[in-house]
Amino acid sequence: MKRHLLANILFVCPNTKAFTHVYISSTKNCHIQAHSVRPETHLQAIGTDTPLNLIVAATVGAAAAAAWFSGAENRAKQTQYAEWEAKEKEYQAEKERRARIEPREIWTVDDLKHYNGEGDESGPILLAVKGDVFNVWKGRHFYGKGGEYHVMAGRDATRFLAKNRLEEESESELRVELNIAERANLEAWYWTIKNKYELVGRLEGYDPKSTEL
Repeated sequence: MKRHLLANILFVCPNTKAFTHVYISSTKNCHIQAHSVRPETHLQAIGTDTPLNLIVAATVGAAAAAAWFSGAENRAKQTQYAEWEAKEKEYQAEKERRARIEPREIWTVDDLKHYNGEGDESGPILLAVKGDVFNVWKGRHFYGKGGEYHVMAGRDATRFLAKNRLEEESESELRVELNIAERANLEAWYWTIKNKYELVGRLEGYDPKSTEL
């Protein structure tokens, strides 16, 4: 008997590419096949001339299988992401532990020299601004060895910041007090650094009048 195609339905799972193809040739019979473009998720053909009332069961079964494969992939990815996240947290915690330094009430200029980021490239990096000493290890790419602002590490960086310069001053230049514009510029730099890095103490011998507005 010649069949008349009443419906041709394709159900596709976007994650696994598994699909169920349903051909309905009469009100009682249909042809149902479940496939996968990937051999490892191949689903055997359900059969031919399947009664119409089995369409739902077959479709649900194929969809469930596709969902299972999709869920397995997602679970594997979630597990992998969780492992990466845990390793990253451990790595960051270890970086912070190695770079931490115990705050002191007073630091000397000689004390700062030991923390310029060269001796221990994963340790603390100290610099002073307006008499406050900060641990700037989180900005290691700026202040560490080879960084753009490395000249300021392990020392009093006040005049560098006030003048927006990265070159050493001559003896005669050092004897000249900061002008109003330089002091205002320093104030902006001071609050930027204070808001980003940990304060670990005060610098010995700092004269507040040398930078006040």
